[in-house]
Amino acid sequence: MSDRVLRGTRLGAVSYESDRHTEFAPRRALA
Repeated sequence: MSDRVLRGTRLGAVSYESDRHTEFAPRRALA
């Protein structure tokens, strides 16, 4: 069960990070 929770948190953090990157990438390109 703990493995499952850790994997979920890991996935959430990774997807959140990629979301931030995709959001900031265009801004950097424009700037």
